[in-house]
Amino acid sequence: MWVLLLCVLAFPAVAADADSFAVVDLPRVLRESTAAEGVRQQLEEARKNFQNQIAEAEQQLRAEEKKLREQVQQDKGMNVQAAQRQLEQKVRALDAQTRARQKALLEAFDAAMGQVRDALQQQLDGLATERSLKAIFLKEQTLWQAGGLDMTDDVLQRLNTALPRVAVDVSDKQKPPVAQP
Repeated sequence: MWVLLLCVLAFPAVAADADSFAVVDLPRVLRESTAAEGVRQQLEEARKNFQNQIAEAEQQLRAEEKKLREQVQQDKGMNVQAAQRQLEQKVRALDAQTRARQKALLEAFDAAMGQVRDALQQQLDGLATERSLKAIFLKEQTLWQAGGLDMTDDVLQRLNTALPRVAVDVSDKQKPPVAQP
C-alpha cells in the first residue's frame, strides 16, 4: 500500500490514470484455483496411503518384537542379541524411509504448486498486457482501494481455464519395508 501511496504522491500523472493499477487476492487464488485444490487432494490421498503403509509395517515390527520376546522367554537357544540387532535395524530403516517419504511428499507438493504459480504468473502477465497495467499489487498489502481495481475473479477464471489440473508426482520408490517373520 505504501508503494501505491508513494507512486500516487510522487507521480501525479500516473495517479491520474487509476486504471493502470490492479490488485489481486493471491492467497484466495492459490486456495480456490482448481489446480491448487487438486494438488492438495492428491497430496492428502498420497499421505493417507503412506500412513497406512507405515502403520502396517509398524504392526509387523511389533509382531516380530513380540515373537522375539516369546522366544527369549522359552529360551529356544537362539542368538538373542543378533535377533534384537536385526529388529533394531528394521526399525531404523523404517524410520529413515518414513523421513525420506515425508521429504518426497513435500517436494512433490512444492513442484506441483510451482506449476500453479508459473501458470498464475502467465495469467497475470497476460492481463497486465491486455489492460495496459503498470502495476499489480497484492490485495492484502493495500489499505484502501477504489472499486474496480480487484481482478482476482478474472485471474481465477483464467487460471482455472489455463491449468485445470496438475498431476502430483509422488512415486512409491520409498515403500516401507515389510517385516519378515
